[in-house]
Amino acid sequence: MAKRRRSHHKKSSSSRRSAPYVVRAPAPIVVRTTSSAPVKHRRRRHSSGGSVGGFGGGLASKENIALGMGALALGFIDKNQDKFHIPTVPLIGRKGSIAVISHFAGRHLHMPILNKISKAAIVLALYELGHDGKISGVDVV
Repeated sequence: MAKRRRSHHKKSSSSRRSAPYVVRAPAPIVVRTTSSAPVKHRRRRHSSGGSVGGFGGGLASKENIALGMGALALGFIDKNQDKFHIPTVPLIGRKGSIAVISHFAGRHLHMPILNKISKAAIVLALYELGHDGKISGVDVV
């Protein structure tokens, strides 16, 4: 490669003049943190179940009222045997039959009252077995 030629005439320096470049010191970095109030942990109160008479869910709880309604329906079914025609199974009796029927019907029909009738029928059948030695509707020879 050949050497480049340089021009010998001088360029004028008055044609262009730039402003002086001022370098400023950087501003200090200020980190501000706001002090937040301490978090208050609130304890949630658990409801006592809405008791009647101030028993705290004992005697008049929702479960006991539902079982009472189931026992009422069981008594109505047992009193009107000729209208409902409930079969009597030999080992468990009439109340046991009502308990089994209402248990499976409550599960498949999604009716909670039938589950309560089932529980009430089991309780009353076991009461009769303990008190009398037999369940009503069972013929003991």
